Amino acid sequence: MFQGRIDVHHHIIPSIYSDALLSYGVVQISEALEHWSPEKSLAAMDRMGIQTAICSICGPALLPIVQIKREGGQFMARQLNEYMAALRQAYPKRFGAFAVLPMPCVEESVEELIYALDVLHLDGVTLMSNYVGQYLGDSVFDPVFDALQARKACVYIHPGKPVARHLMPRPQFVGPDYVEETCFNTTRAAANLIFSQTLDRCPDIRVILAHMGGALPYLAFRLQMCYDRLTAQGTAFDGAEGSPRRIAHPISHYIARMYYDIALSAGKPVLDTLNTLAPGHILFGSDSLYMSLQEEQAFLQAFETGVDASLQKQINRENALALFGQYA
Repeated sequence: MFQGRIDVHHHIIPSIYSDALLSYGVVQISEALEHWSPEKSLAAMDRMGIQTAICSICGPALLPIVQIKREGGQFMARQLNEYMAALRQAYPKRFGAFAVLPMPCVEESVEELIYALDVLHLDGVTLMSNYVGQYLGDSVFDPVFDALQARKACVYIHPGKPVARHLMPRPQFVGPDYVEETCFNTTRAAANLIFSQTLDRCPDIRVILAHMGGALPYLAFRLQMCYDRLTAQGTAFDGAEGSPRRIAHPISHYIARMYYDIALSAGKPVLDTLNTLAPGHILFGSDSLYMSLQEEQAFLQAFETGVDASLQKQINRENALALFGQYA
């Protein structure tokens, strides 16, 4: 097994976070992370040949706390970011960290990201794809992206909870959200960042999309064709004054610009497709510790036996070093 991987999709739930969620009435915490510890992460990392894991706080993030008490979410964000900074200091080169923000509270989130990036020097920030139906790219979040642009920051986008699923007709098989809906959520967020001109306005932000961007890379042709048709008609993608939005580049430019982790998406056909669209921008992601040992082994086997050695080498480490050279 390759040793020295850099994992950009590694979830942690420190006890200060799980205790806070419970105090706010959130009782459905993943069993895999309910009793998380650094030692559990390190054991998983050693099994998977991971040198450095860049930690993140997964959904529900701080949304349940913020919805009840804004200042509670801000306080928890500070506690978690300082915890991750201390974790990185305690285990040099083994842990990095993406800051958590008290989204969707914009003013508080800008304040916290300034502290997390300028004072704690964390590796970037984590954002959910949407917050109660407001997707990234919504103008309400512009101040957050402006602050990220000013720092040329790395932004790790993880799918958030899908909204209004009960309103949608479902097939006979009704699986949990993570089967397909979370991936579609990532797709919607990424497309919104493109069509809202957020990526044009913030050209120096480095965006990482979880789970290989959902369906985004595979909709590239369709997105371009529909964009061209609708803007020609002047019937969609309207700006504030009602005029059609005009993005600065073809859709393929934005797809090639973003980065993608391979968590739960390790098969050769999809990797070959994405590597054609975004060469050098595919990163290793484990989704630890949400996989069982059996799933973990199956994931690694699919990746290590089905993907060309040269592409594996890039994904395991080399591509990540373009973003996180400090872990060389």
